[in-house]
Amino acid sequence: MSCSLKVVGSIADLDEIWQDLNISKRTEGDPVLPEDCLSAISPIADILVLSRLQTFCVLKADWSTSGDDQGPQFHLSWTKNISVNSNENNKMETITAVIVLPVASSSQSKTRKSTNSVPEWACIAVGLSSGYIRFYTDAQSFSPPRHSTQPEQQEELYAFFTSVICVFPGFPLFSTLKAVRNQLTRVQDTSSTAADTPLTFSKWRLTDQHKVSDCIVTGTAPTNTYHHLLTASMCGGYNTSYKNSAPQSTQIIATGAKPFVGFHYAMEGPSHQILTDVAKVVANKLKSAIGQSVSSWFMGGSKNTVPTEETIEPAEDMGCRFGLCDAWRQGIDVVLSPLRSTCVITDFLGRLSLVDTVSGVVLRQWKGYRDAQTGWITLEEDASRSKTIIRTALFLVVYAPKRHTLDVWAMQQGPKVSSFTLNQPGRLLYTGHGLMGQSVPSKPRQNAPLLFLGDNGVIMELEVPFHCILTEKNSTRARDLHLLKKLRCAIRDHINEESKLLEEAKEWGVNSLR
Repeated sequence: MSCSLKVVGSIADLDEIWQDLNISKRTEGDPVLPEDCLSAISPIADILVLSRLQTFCVLKADWSTSGDDQGPQFHLSWTKNISVNSNENNKMETITAVIVLPVASSSQSKTRKSTNSVPEWACIAVGLSSGYIRFYTDAQSFSPPRHSTQPEQQEELYAFFTSVICVFPGFPLFSTLKAVRNQLTRVQDTSSTAADTPLTFSKWRLTDQHKVSDCIVTGTAPTNTYHHLLTASMCGGYNTSYKNSAPQSTQIIATGAKPFVGFHYAMEGPSHQILTDVAKVVANKLKSAIGQSVSSWFMGGSKNTVPTEETIEPAEDMGCRFGLCDAWRQGIDVVLSPLRSTCVITDFLGRLSLVDTVSGVVLRQWKGYRDAQTGWITLEEDASRSKTIIRTALFLVVYAPKRHTLDVWAMQQGPKVSSFTLNQPGRLLYTGHGLMGQSVPSKPRQNAPLLFLGDNGVIMELEVPFHCILTEKNSTRARDLHLLKKLRCAIRDHINEESKLLEEAKEWGVNSLR
C-alpha cells in the first residue's frame, strides 16, 4: 500500500457560487478558486465555507445526491454579504479570515470520549479588516463577540490583527455562543442580531518585530530551573535579579521581517501597571475633564451630546526573547503541527523552513516551493498485542501551485515518500483543530482529514500508510512491499522462465518462494 489521492466528495452549483462571490467566468487552466478567495472546512468535513471580499458562502455535505464511491456533494446552503461600513475613513469592511468551529453539546463536553462524537452545531467565525470578528451559526444567525483557538492544554481561540493578538479562553467563549444561539432559536428570526456580550480575553502587542505576517500560539511554554536562569541571564545580564520559581508563560511564534521568525513570550497572570502608565491615565482623564468644562463655559453652559465611543482594551507589550534573523527573508505564513513540536514557515524566496518550537532551531529547509500551501498528517501505528507503546508518525504535505505537485515528506529528517502531479491548480484544505466546546482538554491529535480541492469542485482526501515513515533499516513491511512489487514485475517479464525468476529472487534476498 502506497500514498494515494481518493475522491471523497465534490462541489455542486459551482456557477452559482462563482456568481455569489463575484468571480469572473473561469477559463480552462484557471484555478477553481482565485488567490484572494478564502476557504475553511469543518474537521469532520461536513461544512465548507468559501469567502471573497464581503461575501461568504456556506456549503453543506449531502449524501443523498452522491454518486457511487464518490462521496457526498457539497450544496450551497446560504450566502451572506456583510455590507457594513467601517469606522475608519468610511471604507467597506472585507473578510480577512474565516474558520469553522464544530461545538460539542453540553452532555458531550463533560466526557473525554466526545472527541470523536458528532457535534451539536457548527460556529463560523469571520474576521474583518476593521479588526472585528463575527460569529455565525450554521443556520445563518449572527452574534458579534470575538474569537480564540488552541487545543493542547485548554481550548483557546486567537485572533491576529496587524501587530496585536487576542487570545480567548475556549470554555467561556463557547458557553456564551451556546447561550446566544439558544436565544436566537427562541426568537425564531434568522435575520436578528444578538447584542454585544463582554468576553474575557488576553491582548498582547508584538513590539519587537518590524513586520508580522502571521503568528501561532503554541500554548504554555515548558519551564524548568535551567531555562529560567538562562532566560534571566540573557535578558537582564549576569547580575540581574530573578524569581526563585520559573513563571508560567505563553509562547507565540511570529513570522515576518526583522526578525524573520520571532519567539515571543507573555507572562501569565494579571498585568501590573507601573507608575508611569498610571500617571498617563490620570493625565488623560484630567485633560479630557478640563476640555469639557472649558467648552461648556464658552457655549454658555449648554452641553452637547457627544456619542460615546466604544472603549478599546489596551494591549500589553510582549517581549521577543530570541529570533531567527535574515535581512533578505520575509515570512508569509506559519502552520503549527498537531503535535506542537514543530512548525513550517513559508517565505517570499520560495523556501520552506521546519522550525523546532521549543529550541527555535531550523531543523530543515526546502527550496523551490514558491506560494506553497502546507498541511500536516498524523498517524498512529496499528495496535498490537505484543506492543505496549503505540508509535506516532508525522508527515508534512506541501502543495506547489507553480509546479502542480503535491509532495509528502516524512518528519523530521525523513525522505519524500510520495509525490502527485496534478493537472490543474487547486486548493489544499487543512484544519488544525478538532471538536470545540469541551470542558476536558483533548489530546494534541489531528481529527480532521487533509483534503485537496481540485478541478471542477472535486474534493480528494490524501491517504498515507504508516509504514511510509519507517526507513529501510527498521521497516520489515516496507521491504516486503518493495520485494512484492519487484516480484510482480519479474513475473510479468519472465512468465515461462522459472530459472531466471529464481535467480533474480535470490539476488534480492528472498529465501524461498511458495
